[in-house]
Amino acid sequence: NTVEATKAIAFYYYEKSGASHVVESYLDKVLSLNPNDLESRWVRVKCNMNTNSNLNDFEKATEDLIYIANNGGASAKVYANLGLVYQKIAKIWEMTPIEAKSTYQDDNSADVIKKQNLAKAVQSLKYSNIYYLKSVEINDTYKKKVDFEVKDNNLQIDRFSK
Repeated sequence: NTVEATKAIAFYYYEKSGASHVVESYLDKVLSLNPNDLESRWVRVKCNMNTNSNLNDFEKATEDLIYIANNGGASAKVYANLGLVYQKIAKIWEMTPIEAKSTYQDDNSADVIKKQNLAKAVQSLKYSNIYYLKSVEINDTYKKKVDFEVKDNNLQIDRFSK
């Protein structure tokens, strides 16, 4: 079976070298043939949430986590990871560099783009809060940590909204 063989290769590389984009490429093939394989989706989430991840990777992780949650895999761990990934997305929007003003047609274009990016960061932080709070509804083991993250998110939302 092609799906089982490809999954075996993906998990071999995952066990050998950890979550990586090499593993992800095999998991993409597995999930194109069997989208309901939640185990493969979970490993692909790990591949897309590492130190070298970019916005596209985090968006893929978000899609997989939401798929898992909506297809029988909802858990505190899944929701907490959604909270985390949305924080990471917010950080990317906050830190997105703006080109020098001289490249824009008028002097306030860079400010407009920065405000748009911060608005996206705020939206991501709001999603982060929703999912963090959902995680403690299921299991409150990490309630103190979640409370801290939500409070920190709210401080950033206030700062970005000024």
